[in-house]
Amino acid sequence: MDGKPLEQTTASKGYLEITRRWSGSATIVLDLAMPVLFIQADPHVRELAGKLAIRRGPLIYCFEACDNGPDLHLVTLNGDAETTAEFRQDLMGGTCAIHARGYRTTMGAAAGWEESLYRVADHGLARKPVKLTAIPYHQWGNREADGEMAVWLRAT
Repeated sequence: MDGKPLEQTTASKGYLEITRRWSGSATIVLDLAMPVLFIQADPHVRELAGKLAIRRGPLIYCFEACDNGPDLHLVTLNGDAETTAEFRQDLMGGTCAIHARGYRTTMGAAAGWEESLYRVADHGLARKPVKLTAIPYHQWGNREADGEMAVWLRAT
């Protein structure tokens, strides 16, 4: 604070109370560790079983169709792959995007699904490696009207 580290570093109930005599214009710089982590939900949350999300520091990230293509339910996130964080000035006035590796299920031009809801498995289903891009969840929906978005993706 004002060029000096804060000696008081204990928090209570999620808050750090700064006690000091304030005068003039003080500057407080908050330096948070911002590691990129894959997170998972409690397995009892059935809708999220086997899925992963991305967190960077305190921020949750999401995947939008405008970056990753349509049908996000066909995308699988590789939880063992390395991620990269990239600051993009051109993206919504400046934001940090996360890049991760994953796979997209392909149906070979959707052959064989004509008016059929079910069929015997392994007919043209394949997956191809893809580079996925995630943005902070609080920024979704600012580039494409009614664009598809997902926070949780299937995990490999």
